[in-house]
Amino acid sequence: MLIDRKNDPSSGYDKAVDLWSLGVILYILLSGTQPFNDNCEIPVLEQVKQGMYSFPPKIWGNVSKEAKDLVQRLLCVDPAKRIDTESVLRHSWMAVGLPAGLPPFHGHTAAAASPTSAATAAAATATAAAATHDSKKRKADDKDKK
Repeated sequence: MLIDRKNDPSSGYDKAVDLWSLGVILYILLSGTQPFNDNCEIPVLEQVKQGMYSFPPKIWGNVSKEAKDLVQRLLCVDPAKRIDTESVLRHSWMAVGLPAGLPPFHGHTAAAASPTSAATAAAATATAAAATHDSKKRKADDKDKK
């Protein structure tokens, strides 16, 4: 039997969990690596609980500070201090470098539908933006190095 924990207030599950998951997904999309790994003496679950992740310069050197800021705000260990859905949608990184034809999500109908659909919309936008925004920055940086 499948139990729906989303509707069980005693489970501790709420939209903050979805936002943390969005942070993990965004970290992976931007770096191609996982924020928490088992190549360390500290168990993965303990890394998660303590928010032990980093932005290694070799991998994250060409990723914008705005993108890193959003990831940090999403991966905040304390759910009460974690960025909320509306703030994600208004974050500076979400508004910069969107591919042509994708409207910004300020006041988007998905945000009004539910926190989960807003997080899904934010994830879709983050995916598209990650594919273009930071790759444009990398190309510009590569051009500057030549």
